[in-house]
Amino acid sequence: MKKVDQIVFEKGKGDCLRACLATILEFDINEMPNFWERTQNGEKFFNLVDNWLIKHFSLKLLTVRISEEEINSYTENVLCIAVGKSSRGVNHAVVWFDNEIFHDPHPSKSGLVSNIPDYFIFFIPTGLKNEINRRKLKRNS
Repeated sequence: MKKVDQIVFEKGKGDCLRACLATILEFDINEMPNFWERTQNGEKFFNLVDNWLIKHFSLKLLTVRISEEEINSYTENVLCIAVGKSSRGVNHAVVWFDNEIFHDPHPSKSGLVSNIPDYFIFFIPTGLKNEINRRKLKRNS
């Protein structure tokens, strides 16, 4: 897996999440539009990201808050994105694997202020339902 760094640093318009996605899904960061630059509305942003991910990877994002007690059991051996405050005072996304930061896309590599992220972002395959239905039909024929 090639670690991809963010390329936009303007406060409030950075592309750390885009860099995390490029790292995990292994694509060039410029292949994905910087949706945060287009809208600083969280709901619209995640809709744009989801639509792009569905089209290109058949994936959607699932955002989950996990208690400190549950983090190890939910993120052990799991590759996901963690979001929390950075030392620069802004929300920041990092690649998380096996209960810790795997890659900080900011060149400072300073990570998150807290070892307990505010929330995690997991990947959900959108084609799973279709695949299950396809297998059921195949078995019944």
